[in-house]
Amino acid sequence: MKRIVAFALAACAAAACSPPRDASPAAAGPLPVVDLGAVDAEIGERLADMLDAVRQVPRDASRRGELGMALEVNGFAEAAMASYRQAALLDVEEPRWPYYQALLTAHRGNLDDALSFLGRSIERDPGYAPAWLWRGTWLLDLDQVEEASAAFARARVLGAAAAAAAGLARVALREGKPQQALDLLASFAAEERHPYVHKLRGEAYARLGQIDAARAALAKVDGGAGSFSWPDARSERKKRFEGSLSAKLAKLREQLLGSGAAEVLPVLEELRERHPHHQGLLGALGEAYRQTGRREQELAVLRHGLEHHPDYYAFHLNIADHYLRRDGSGDKYRAQAHLDKAIALNPEVDWAHAQRGLLLAERGRLDAAIASFEAALALDPANATVHYYAGMVEAARRRWPEAIARFQRAVARDPGFALAHAALDRALMEAGRHDEGKRTLKAAKRLGALVAEEEVAP
Repeated sequence: MKRIVAFALAACAAAACSPPRDASPAAAGPLPVVDLGAVDAEIGERLADMLDAVRQVPRDASRRGELGMALEVNGFAEAAMASYRQAALLDVEEPRWPYYQALLTAHRGNLDDALSFLGRSIERDPGYAPAWLWRGTWLLDLDQVEEASAAFARARVLGAAAAAAAGLARVALREGKPQQALDLLASFAAEERHPYVHKLRGEAYARLGQIDAARAALAKVDGGAGSFSWPDARSERKKRFEGSLSAKLAKLREQLLGSGAAEVLPVLEELRERHPHHQGLLGALGEAYRQTGRREQELAVLRHGLEHHPDYYAFHLNIADHYLRRDGSGDKYRAQAHLDKAIALNPEVDWAHAQRGLLLAERGRLDAAIASFEAALALDPANATVHYYAGMVEAARRRWPEAIARFQRAVARDPGFALAHAALDRALMEAGRHDEGKRTLKAAKRLGALVAEEEVAP
């Protein structure tokens, strides 16, 4: 059964207006349309009931906010933003509605607006520690280091000791204070250390020149550090509104992270017959096709996703990755076009900038390549691979001091990076710094990092 329902959309811009205290439902603006026929009947009925409840009591901000929560977890992000906006207009004291707006906005890569929403939430409830943790994280991503440090310090005072310590360690590393970072991370018991904590410890040891300790810490990252997370009661509340499709997709994505793509694929294909345009489902199906080597099906489903969700940057990223894995005529140009679009939609994805830099370097556009690598490093300064890429570009231009500095940063951040060690040795030799090159070569041999010279020749 297909049901079309609508709800009010706030007239004010997403990050501009301050809500008036005498706001009324009529001030919210026109009613956007939501097609509940695109979801399971069970979910559609539940959302329709919630909308009816809002209509019955139009000035009830809680009902509108909870409708937003239900819409968000069931794939209606734009509709959820509108409902949160309405709730915030109707209740200027409730901190949850701008908080949820902040998280949704940050997910799209717009951290400035996300911080604006978060500021409103903090004004309403300055004692909620996760809000300060998000504030610190986003400010650090925007390279506002001093403000980020203050936010993490506030979160620590409010009881989020572990997450705040990890955040402050990131700040210390950004400020070039690796020992201070280690001191902060010492508060984690060994059994409590998240892979991301080991990553931070490894980087700190590397910057201090303690290579063996760095290698030991990085060895515990075990397949990927991810990001440091923390308990967030407000986000947990949204889970009770999850419908059957959302719950299924969450479990299927967990299987995709392992080695279960072959088992998951038939289930995803069956779900697609009932939900042909669902954004999250199409993304998971594309990943399943990728993992099982079905390249043409992968590309077809991603293109279908773009037709129905043209502003979803992840589809562009995955299509770019598809073309990067191919070697046909024009594939690299197609990949760059999608990378450019993904960056325009969400400039906060370091992988997109790094891959764009590689493509530009292949075409001899070396200045533009360096600019792309710098954009990637601004988002993730600890990415040893991107430092190495930039070093190779500088080596190709025979700018040996610049290349040496790049390669040194790469090995400092990943002491076991074989290619970076060998490239650093070659660059030092080319610059006439033979004694240093010999020492670097010995260190590389000690680490088991020696590779054939022809592999790294600029």
